[in-house]
Amino acid sequence: MQMEVEPQETIQDVKVKLAGLESIEAQLVLSCEGALLAQDSIVKGQTPNVEKKKKRRVQHNCNFANVFQAFGRRRGPNVKLA
Repeated sequence: MQMEVEPQETIQDVKVKLAGLESIEAQLVLSCEGALLAQDSIVKGQTPNVEKKKKRRVQHNCNFANVFQAFGRRRGPNVKLA
């Protein structure tokens, strides 16, 4: 990247110009990266990946571990207890 500098400009003026250009570049890079990340999540899908062992543990806890024995007939998991 080239920057034009006038002979009467001081080093401080040049540093200020460079700082302004670098902040603009940083903002552009960050916005591009954010757009790419958003695009990846849309393409990949909305649900996050879960490890298989963790998924099985959650299923087991839902189906067996937290169930208490009640009197009467066994009810399914979708029955509301009201």
